Amino acid sequence: MRFKDVRLEGLEEFQKAIEALGTAATKRIIRNAARAGAVALLKGLKAETPRPGADHEYATGALLRSARNKELRQANTASRTQLVGFRRPDGAHVHLVDEGTDPHEITRDGETWQHPGAKAKPFFGRGINRGRPSTADAVRKVIESGLKREALKAAAPKRVSTRVQRGG
Repeated sequence: MRFKDVRLEGLEEFQKAIEALGTAATKRIIRNAARAGAVALLKGLKAETPRPGADHEYATGALLRSARNKELRQANTASRTQLVGFRRPDGAHVHLVDEGTDPHEITRDGETWQHPGAKAKPFFGRGINRGRPSTADAVRKVIESGLKREALKAAAPKRVSTRVQRGG
């Protein structure tokens, strides 16, 4: 997968705006942007995933249903990672669908039969490439709206409690 076409524009302005906001607001913006990017990438991947019926005679739809994005948190750090892929056990065979298989024997419950092999359906790379443009757009939109939201929060007057406590 090549990323030579990715360009970052406005990075200096973004860094200045982030520095002005503070750590908690920055974390919220970055986390939401990463999640939005992962969701957009997942949509592209799902659009290219083989469907039951016409795409493959053995397709049941389990692979499509197993497509997920997941946020991983590292213990004792603020680090987060967005994963996009296929959940096991239904997604365990994604590489076999994407790359195909040679003829081979299958043994299950003491019975052995010859599998004729399966033609490759190289969908994974196409799905990632299909989702890439919308991913960058989704991340940009979430960062812009997050910066505006956090700036408005910072500028808003702080609420003061007017509740009176009664002694007893």
